[in-house]
Amino acid sequence: MYQTVEIMLSKGKKVQKTLEAQEKLALFSQLDLSTSMYENTLELRNCIRSLCSNISELSRRTGISRSNLSKLLNGKFKSIKGGTIFKILPYVNKETILTFKPFLCEKIKSQIDGLFRETFEYLHNMDSVERKKLLLATYSAQLEGTKGINLLTVMNKDFQKADGTNLLLIRFICDAFEAHPYIEARKNLVKNVFERMSKDKFEKFLQRYMELEEKDRKLLNKFLRNYAKYENTRFSIALQDSEVLKAFSVEYSLKPQALCAAYWCEEDGRIRRKLNRILKHMVEV
Repeated sequence: MYQTVEIMLSKGKKVQKTLEAQEKLALFSQLDLSTSMYENTLELRNCIRSLCSNISELSRRTGISRSNLSKLLNGKFKSIKGGTIFKILPYVNKETILTFKPFLCEKIKSQIDGLFRETFEYLHNMDSVERKKLLLATYSAQLEGTKGINLLTVMNKDFQKADGTNLLLIRFICDAFEAHPYIEARKNLVKNVFERMSKDKFEKFLQRYMELEEKDRKLLNKFLRNYAKYENTRFSIALQDSEVLKAFSVEYSLKPQALCAAYWCEEDGRIRRKLNRILKHMVEV
């Protein structure tokens, strides 16, 4: 979670070293970006009160009515809306944002929304097949699982209907544009594999992939990443292949020896048998 927070706060620039402090990581781990109501604590009220010399000035700056500000600062409101926090954000410094969860959550959500709009425009203008390759590569690279991400919905561009309530989907779409460096590396490994496939072959791969169960997708994702690592390796010996590996190699224009290396990366014979079953499914007519 904190890695995504760092990216959103820096808008894709280099991660700031100050965010690596242990107290910041502890704060990030407690964030709930789905909430839009926050407890109106004394510490938060004092922070807001310190932004201006008087309520009237703060009301004029933020557009929040003087009456509501007065009730808020006097503790008559037990909670404070995310929209109210958002109006105050422009007048809060970075250190304060990182100190108070309401400010941090609303800052992140605003950055996510901005990045999502950029990403949507970027994806909208892409060739349809290239967009699918990028989205599938992004899907395969996720570390925290893909629960809540409907692959069919994503491929059909229904993500444009995202309204800020499905933050998991929005974050996924943003990862397609620019992810944490580790996710970006995993994504590029698989995307390079897809680049070897023709349009028709990739469409077949995608269709077969979508028919797999999630646990089988994860195993295939790992297999493709391992293939990409060995793709440009020159082997001094011929690795033992199989009929299914040969068929997969021919079907998707991949290098047979790199496929063998990726296959034998799995030391557990049970895993290899599962992989065999998946690869057979991927090449079925």
